[in-house]
Amino acid sequence: MRYKFTMFKCPKCSTQNLDDAKYCKECGTEIWHYQPIQKLPASEITVEILFNNITRSMKQYKISDFTYKVLEVGLINYISDPLGWPTQFTQMYFKNFNLYDLFQEFQAIVSIGYYLAIVIEKTTGKIIDIPIEIIDKIEVDYSAEWICDFSHDINSKGTKIIENLFKENDSLSRYFNNMFPVSDNIISEVLIAYAEQSYKKFISTKQLKKENLSEFDQNSISMVIYNHISWGLWIRFAERIAEIYRDTYR
Repeated sequence: MRYKFTMFKCPKCSTQNLDDAKYCKECGTEIWHYQPIQKLPASEITVEILFNNITRSMKQYKISDFTYKVLEVGLINYISDPLGWPTQFTQMYFKNFNLYDLFQEFQAIVSIGYYLAIVIEKTTGKIIDIPIEIIDKIEVDYSAEWICDFSHDINSKGTKIIENLFKENDSLSRYFNNMFPVSDNIISEVLIAYAEQSYKKFISTKQLKKENLSEFDQNSISMVIYNHISWGLWIRFAERIAEIYRDTYR
């Protein structure tokens, strides 16, 4: 089946365009990234579709002020205690960086994972939903600090922390099938693809020459970028837990 988009108006001139249009037929504006993200069966979702939809998501959905605050808290935590960052990489990463530039770069990398979570929701048509009995097991204060800490713990320690939280609850498998209704391999491939793209941009922006970097430095850069992107995915997960808790108990 061919991947098709619904008809929509050009954001510049409001002309209706046919599905799959890359440019507006009236004014010539590039419009493919403004096309709605189409719901698809899990069996039809591919790496390419999710990869392209991340770009659309970034164009169509703005990060909220609250999520921005989560990123701000996360940046402060990373500066004060950059867990998992090798010393050599930390020195290279912070060299000649002011705080504003560092935050912009941090936000851009982490937000890719956050938008991937939105793409999964939009493409599969499944909004992240967590059973109330699971929420009862977690202390949630719906603060940027809580979301940041919870997301960081999950990303650092893997799903073991989730299993410990939910080990007495049979809703765990149902929850994960709902959160990630797409193959784990597809999600991993998208993360890797964007990490590689971000790695190349990082090297280019910093005017670093690959041949002058040790294999350790190259691996360190790739690892941190990949971790940042996947951390953004878990930010959305933690936000959803906090939202459900807030809506249920407050």
